[in-house]
Amino acid sequence: MRRVWAELSARCRPRARSVGATILALLVATGARRAAADWIPYDKLPGADRAAQVQSRWRDGGARSLARDIRWDVAAGRLWFRQANAWKVMSLASGEVADAPEGAEPPPPPPPRPSDPPAPSRGRQRPCLLYSSD
Repeated sequence: MRRVWAELSARCRPRARSVGATILALLVATGARRAAADWIPYDKLPGADRAAQVQSRWRDGGARSLARDIRWDVAAGRLWFRQANAWKVMSLASGEVADAPEGAEPPPPPPPRPSDPPAPSRGRQRPCLLYSSD
């Protein structure tokens, strides 16, 4: 009986492998076809034209460095920030950005916020156990 079983399994192994490979190929082809049907090119997405405009402004508009040291002057309606080691001013009403006027100083930075005292280290924490009188 063992000999017959070994002979049958030796004959069926290559067929099982080819059937498995065929099923796997069909599943992959079906999934790829479905994914291709759901795929939309970036240019066809809603708002892609606006994103391209913002991207071109970002590249060409001098936004080559990050804004650092941001300070708010809400009373005057301005936002001060340092970009490429030069102060710039943005109008909060219109959103226009311009170089800061010569000799003008930005508002002082806000005072640091008070922080909570550091928590005790993990081994020194004491559980808060509540006992009932029952």
